[in-house]
Amino acid sequence: IAVDNEKAITNAIVKSDTYFKLVIANCWRHAGKDVEHWVSKHEGSKKDQLFYKDELFDILKSKTVSEMKEKICEKRKKWSEAFVQYFEDQIEPRLENMAICMLEGKVEMDESGITTN
Repeated sequence: IAVDNEKAITNAIVKSDTYFKLVIANCWRHAGKDVEHWVSKHEGSKKDQLFYKDELFDILKSKTVSEMKEKICEKRKKWSEAFVQYFEDQIEPRLENMAICMLEGKVEMDESGITTN
């Protein structure tokens, strides 16, 4: 199931009796919009929005979990402290439902981010 990063929808699926049969994949476009919104809310420029969104998408395109972890480690050095906290609180917990390396073999996808809704 591809979802728009809506917590209520995801929680309802997780609590359902059929959850063990389902794979939840979060939409990259919506995750990117979430990042843009967060950056804008924290007085970041359009350039900052694009930077952090590109950083996220690069992480999500990782082919292996170790590559993803290395990218996160390197990218954190360039991020603001506030964005690191946002990433740890809001994005990192959802990586298993977004990153190619975490979903490979479970969901048919490409580097576009699964859905176009």
